[in-house]
Amino acid sequence: MIPERSIVLDASGITLANDERRQECKRDLALEVSKLQIFSGDRIFVLADNGNGKSALTDAVVAMFSFGPTPGEDLELPNFEGREQRFRIATLFRSPRWTALRQGGEAHDIVALRNREDAEATLFLADDPKLAGDLIDVAVEKHLTLMTGSDPERLETALEHFLGAQSGRILWLEKGRRFYDGTAAEFPLRLEALWEQYTACQTQTGYCGVGKDFIGPVRRAVQSIRCL
Repeated sequence: MIPERSIVLDASGITLANDERRQECKRDLALEVSKLQIFSGDRIFVLADNGNGKSALTDAVVAMFSFGPTPGEDLELPNFEGREQRFRIATLFRSPRWTALRQGGEAHDIVALRNREDAEATLFLADDPKLAGDLIDVAVEKHLTLMTGSDPERLETALEHFLGAQSGRILWLEKGRRFYDGTAAEFPLRLEALWEQYTACQTQTGYCGVGKDFIGPVRRAVQSIRCL
């Protein structure tokens, strides 16, 4: 039995070099997060425009749990303040290099989550899943520890479902750095002020990603929640 709010990962100084696969943004580091904490039962939605570090963060977390650098990438492993040793990691869906549950497609994976004996002691990662809504439903129902996020094409539906669950955290990245980390409940109330700050940051240092197209799906997801 995993204790309630047990630490899953408490790390600092996370950096990941910007390799040739991540050239949407011309910067040396794809990821530069000063501190990341994940607790058992956390559901984290990583919000980021293309090229701003969503997939890089997934890569870094996988590498940290592997206790070694990601193959082919220049990863400086962070300082570990603590980690629940009984926790393991399972990458879902778009994870060709670290397959843990990839057997027969997303629908099979989601059904399998309900019956996993080790689900309570597993950190599930899903980078841009097609069936994000189903995945979030299972995570809420089973009290799973989950970190997920969606590319702009699927962002509206995934974020709407996540916000509708009325639990969890939104972790917003800007050029690989933590821009906002707060509850899903307070995020809709702060969105417009946050967007003003975000665009100011992008204007000062140059746009990274698809720019103005990013906010559209986010606003529509928030508006849908407000109309419920």
